Amino acid sequence: MPSGIRGKALLPAMESAFDQYWAAADGSAAVVATSVRSPGLIHLVTWTNRPVELVGVVLDVDFQKDQVLVATALDGDRVRVRILDSRSGDIVADSMLHDSIGTDIGYFSMRLTEDGRSYYYIKFSDAGARVVMIRDVVTGEVVATSPAGIGDVDDVSMFSKKRGILAAGGKAYLWGEGAPEMVRLEPAIGWINEIIEPGGSGIYAVRGRAGWGVIDPRTADWKLVVPGLAQNLMVDSSYLTHLSLVGETPTLSVYDFSGVDPRLVRRIGSSSAVQGEIACTNAFGMMISRDAKFSWQKALPIAVP
Repeated sequence: MPSGIRGKALLPAMESAFDQYWAAADGSAAVVATSVRSPGLIHLVTWTNRPVELVGVVLDVDFQKDQVLVATALDGDRVRVRILDSRSGDIVADSMLHDSIGTDIGYFSMRLTEDGRSYYYIKFSDAGARVVMIRDVVTGEVVATSPAGIGDVDDVSMFSKKRGILAAGGKAYLWGEGAPEMVRLEPAIGWINEIIEPGGSGIYAVRGRAGWGVIDPRTADWKLVVPGLAQNLMVDSSYLTHLSLVGETPTLSVYDFSGVDPRLVRRIGSSSAVQGEIACTNAFGMMISRDAKFSWQKALPIAVP
């Protein structure tokens, strides 16, 4: 964390050459897969308790508030979905489903709704269309599917089984109990293909082929429109961070995302790094990778009127 090391845990050695881990945005917990071959070995690390071991090959992991979803793939299109309390490590729900969930359909395989009562994913229907399936966390039964008539779904983020936002056919739709409401088209953003998880905020960030922006779900209109390619666009409970490139100079812009009006609060530029050297970013700076070594570039916020 920004103040130093939050916690440590000793785990078995990785069997893979690549890291297999997922972390909660607030640093409260992490899921680490030390074995990705069947039957697989997974660890939930909560810092205040001993690591919890689970068996399975990870399909996807998603953190929402105090819960974490761990979906594991089994033979014959079977998927096991376990929901754990990310503070204690206790399993609070465990269900099984039979469905073909591809890892190459969209930007995720499976997610929890923000209220923690359902989980959802995108699949191909019998007719070959990309549709959303929402299931109850306890029973695993289907409780909703995406509305007809909007075209193939590219991405989705759901607060609950009855409320969320879809990207379909290049447009954004607010999805509620009634008919989906299309957000006004914005040429500076172009074809919308990705919804950024809101991280507890009351507004939605989306990425398009020409730019990115923020949608107000109360009005189905734009709160913010930013032309240009957005790299490392992400949201946590307090900030939206956006990495852009002007020529070869990376610039990180950080917005207050805690309310309903995104406000630019700091902008960090790096004249010492180029595009290929930015390993990752957050609201506090950039991680630079150069000559097989990592260095953290911490910069003070620049005052923005």
